[in-house]
Amino acid sequence: MKQQIENKFWLFTKLIGVLMSLSVATLWSCSTEEVESIISLPPQANFESAVDAENTLLVNFTNSSTGAVGYAWDFGDGIGISVEENASYTYEEAGDYSVKLIATNAAGVTNEVTKSISVVAPGTETLIAGKGSKTWKLYRECYSMLIGSSDKNKGEWVALINDGARDCLYQQEWIFKSNGTVEFKDNGYFWGEHGPFGTSAGDNLLDQCFTPSPSTMKNVDNEDVSAWGSGSHKYTYDAVEGKLVLEGNGAWMVVPKLLGGEGDEWETMAPFDGAQITPTSTIIEEHEGYDLMRVVFNGPTYNEAVYVSYDNWDDEPEINIATEESTSECMIDNVVNSDPCNEVGDKDVNEEAIDWEDIVLTELSNTFIAEDDDNVKGLTTANSSGVIITPASVGPNDELVGMYERTESEWADAQFYFDEKDASFENFTTVSVEVYFPSTNDYSGALAKKVEIFIRDSSEDGGNSWKYGETYAMEDIAEGEWVTVKFDLTDCNKSRNDLDLVGLVIGGGGHLETGTFYIKNFKFE
Repeated sequence: MKQQIENKFWLFTKLIGVLMSLSVATLWSCSTEEVESIISLPPQANFESAVDAENTLLVNFTNSSTGAVGYAWDFGDGIGISVEENASYTYEEAGDYSVKLIATNAAGVTNEVTKSISVVAPGTETLIAGKGSKTWKLYRECYSMLIGSSDKNKGEWVALINDGARDCLYQQEWIFKSNGTVEFKDNGYFWGEHGPFGTSAGDNLLDQCFTPSPSTMKNVDNEDVSAWGSGSHKYTYDAVEGKLVLEGNGAWMVVPKLLGGEGDEWETMAPFDGAQITPTSTIIEEHEGYDLMRVVFNGPTYNEAVYVSYDNWDDEPEINIATEESTSECMIDNVVNSDPCNEVGDKDVNEEAIDWEDIVLTELSNTFIAEDDDNVKGLTTANSSGVIITPASVGPNDELVGMYERTESEWADAQFYFDEKDASFENFTTVSVEVYFPSTNDYSGALAKKVEIFIRDSSEDGGNSWKYGETYAMEDIAEGEWVTVKFDLTDCNKSRNDLDLVGLVIGGGGHLETGTFYIKNFKFE
């Protein structure tokens, strides 16, 4: 290894010597005035890189330096160097590398730039990061963002199209990399979102585009929010479950918006303490020449955005060209095919149609105190996917309830089926469950004070029912007391007659933290 480093140092030193010789030769042929001009205008080193489509260890570098006559490349692996203007290099193994380019002008003045690249083994590709890295930007066709008071009122507050409104949001980039990092580039543009930057029209940066700087990246309370600007964060993405987790100081997507609250009591969804944020759903759909990614935060307000990644970015439309007329027939629910009202039909894992018996539910409940007809009406206790439910005595009066125990399962939930029957929920208008969150659980990490109830067709889309179901969620559940979690059922659910699965999630998903909770009186009415 020492010999390799010494050899590389000798070669790189020799390359610099060659550059200097070329510079002197060029300088010797210049007039005095030209020499003075060359010396006063130092070169500017810059380059772009692209991973080869077939061999992902091969990277092609395009030199975009100015004012230079010679170049020296260091490809960052302790081996590769070059003096070509535009270089290509094949790495021996996958990894993250710091590539340096030194540009030299005719007077021998140098300038250098270093950029990080990621390469992966051939055949390694993910939907979100592609081969090495993949850039995503806000979609400039159709509706790109919906913000409202709830998922029943999508776009109530904002239904954004590429017509000049919030044009700065269309300039920003998210670069997801195969090494588990995501780089956000604000590119000199930021939006003063309602809540963080003010709650009245008189506030300076409220609801307008501005240039981020140390002086402007201050929220309405004059707190530093520069972490929302350009920077790198960590992420994980499960394409099967459609779960994206962003982790790091100031990580966000959609907009760095507050989740909502009463009056001026708003809670941000972009952390500053190294915590993580998890969208309610993140679904990527592949198209010819481009991919779409739909990111949704649902609760207590609704925030949704659709991002695009083009195979060739020359295909991206110009900014500020959309009109209401051009998008009148373009509904965002159809941008990514995940409309929960679509009845795709019964399918098994091989996507063969199954004609199950249709039933109309009239009673659906479980007290969790015993498995008998008096305590269970259709919701037979399910111990599934990292959750164990057993009767337990709690409180000073030894009340008999259900104990809901989470094991180390990333997507822990309890699921209740209807014995391979298709059900209609048309007789129900509400669903509720009583929950108790003990203070003995550790809520300082990923374990959330959250309850989710979902209704699905388990066979839908070959088993991808998580894409199409209805999910109701309540967060910030109080500790140490019984809380009734209750939701109105939507007309969408009541119109369907192909549902066969009800689920209960306590403590959130996307993590391995355990917890014990108590539940009773899970019922549809």
